Amino acid sequence: MPQITDLNVAPYYDDFDKEDNFHRVLFRPGFAIQARELTQLQSIMQNQIERFGRHMFQEGSVVIPGQVTYAKLVTNVQLSSTFAGETIVPSQYYNATNPVIITGATSGMQAKVIGFQEGTATTQPLLIVQYLNSGSDNATESFADSENISADISITHNTTYGSAIASATTHSTDAAQVGSSVKVEEGVYFIRGQFVRCAEQTLLLSANSTTESARVGFTVTEELITPETDASLTDNAQGSSNYAAKGAHRLKINLTLSKKDEGATDDTDFVELVTVKRGQTTANKSDITKYSVIGDTLARRTFDESGDYTTRPFQFDIRESIDNSVKTKEFDGVYTRGSTTDDGGTASEDKLVVAVTPGKAFVRGYEIEKTAITFKDLQKAREVETINAGVTNLDLGNFTLITNVFGTPDVGEVSGETTAYKQIKLFESPTVTRGSTTGMGRNFGIARARAFEYSQGVIGDVQAEHKIFLFDIQMFTRLELSDTPSPLLTATHTTGVRVKGNTSGAIGFVFSTEANDAGTAATIVNLVNTSGTFQVGEKLIASDSALTGGLIEISGGDGSTDITVVTVENFKFENVKAMFMDDDDSGQDFTADLVEARVDFGILRQEDALTGGGIRLEDTTGGEFLELETEGLAKIRDPEKNAALFRLPKQVIKTLLTDDNDNTSDSQIIIRRQFVGTTRHYLQMITITQVTHKS
Repeated sequence: MPQITDLNVAPYYDDFDKEDNFHRVLFRPGFAIQARELTQLQSIMQNQIERFGRHMFQEGSVVIPGQVTYAKLVTNVQLSSTFAGETIVPSQYYNATNPVIITGATSGMQAKVIGFQEGTATTQPLLIVQYLNSGSDNATESFADSENISADISITHNTTYGSAIASATTHSTDAAQVGSSVKVEEGVYFIRGQFVRCAEQTLLLSANSTTESARVGFTVTEELITPETDASLTDNAQGSSNYAAKGAHRLKINLTLSKKDEGATDDTDFVELVTVKRGQTTANKSDITKYSVIGDTLARRTFDESGDYTTRPFQFDIRESIDNSVKTKEFDGVYTRGSTTDDGGTASEDKLVVAVTPGKAFVRGYEIEKTAITFKDLQKAREVETINAGVTNLDLGNFTLITNVFGTPDVGEVSGETTAYKQIKLFESPTVTRGSTTGMGRNFGIARARAFEYSQGVIGDVQAEHKIFLFDIQMFTRLELSDTPSPLLTATHTTGVRVKGNTSGAIGFVFSTEANDAGTAATIVNLVNTSGTFQVGEKLIASDSALTGGLIEISGGDGSTDITVVTVENFKFENVKAMFMDDDDSGQDFTADLVEARVDFGILRQEDALTGGGIRLEDTTGGEFLELETEGLAKIRDPEKNAALFRLPKQVIKTLLTDDNDNTSDSQIIIRRQFVGTTRHYLQMITITQVTHKS
């Protein structure tokens, strides 16, 4: 904003109006120069400077840095208001160029005076000091109460006191204090359209507190200086001031370092430089120059090319608003109960505080920097809504799609049978005879089914697809041995013998054995829960072997020939083509083929004819084809859903126990259950008996 002082009054009559668009005052010979014209000439020039300045700088921006610093620990000493019946003049002890040294008569403390503050009706005059020693006893840390002090220069109140002569007395109580202050160095600021110089100044925020909160800045005052108050404005054409020849008046702008309460909003005569909250600077507006229109242009370009980003990311921490305890655990609060928060709220146990660490970001191209922790209020959840008979779905995953289904897998306990969740064998080839393993090839692994449901297609048709939810999937590591072991690996335990590679250190557990293609018994070993990689040609150690070193030897030999590994195969679920479950009851076996997902390997191969499948590129002249190789693989879908955990109906649940349910959980779980029955051909029906009280 422009200057506040109105100069369109007597005796100046500066009637400059920017709406007139006057840009020059043109003087003419033979016509007297008016004082108004000379004043208006300055106003025209100042208006141009102000317009340029507002294009470049924001109001209150630092132009030539006058650094602002906050001192949290400032030592000071209170003085008695009078000495020897005379009013104390604390400014006598301050000299910015040659600091005054004061000495305590009792304590022997010496200190350098770096500032002062006049006394008021409610406060004592005081000196801001830096201690230079530790007193006469080398232990004292500050001036004593009610002790005389002397200076190393002459001090004048009404009477002049010589150097090293007592000239003041410290206050009777709490003379030595520790407070906080803000200091601004000499600099230039853009204020009210003018480039205004500020002198070096120190403001004592508090004489006895290091956790003060305030807005610190310049109080801007305008005053008219006349020759009557400033003799330097008289005519000095003869080399000295002529008191009879008074000159023109001057408009002076003063910047005085001062403070306002945090909540103060009247900034008509105030330019904020720094904000201090509880002894920490949270915003320092004098750190960098705040540019105006040119700053907006730079910000727009920065945002267009880089967007929003952080250079020092902010971190977040949730804290209690006030001291609180939960189940004997104590939590420290940021505020005291009932105090005003940084967000303008009232601190209470119903609030949380989000603490945002210092950081730096560019938002819409503008630099945003926080140099201290910022606290934001967050209301705790206190409203409760009671939901009766809320419903949630239990979504079990880990399923694969199957087709050509014959029978159903056991997905739970079946009456009359001892094994729930029977094992399902996984094979390498599709079903040849439904309900039989004939033609399915090798057994690649085992699994169990927890659920079975229809997916798509015509129900009852062999092409219909179903979902089978698998768990306990164990794929085999298949070892072919050099001969039949002695004793057999299943001689002592049907399954579970631990086998270890003598060289590789790989470990697996025997699931089953079988003959090899040549018919040699027990030379194929299927292992589960394998860790490590078995090597061809290495010997094997069995956990139940009584032989030296636990090595497995050839059956029928003389005990000197050890078994070795001939081949090693590690099977994967993706290679499985079919599955089979052997049921205790005749005619209730389960078979199905897996629905394969097509996988593109990105390999082009040249073929003389179409081989089927894949993507083909035909060469019409040569009769050859390029075919992109693809393969169908079995796939476990939703593998992350492998635990029977489920969400409650709402994101946040306070409790399942309420007065409405007598503080007793009454949750109900609805599940699917498998029943086995036989239809009678003449009734085409089965009877299912409800089973109750199952846990």
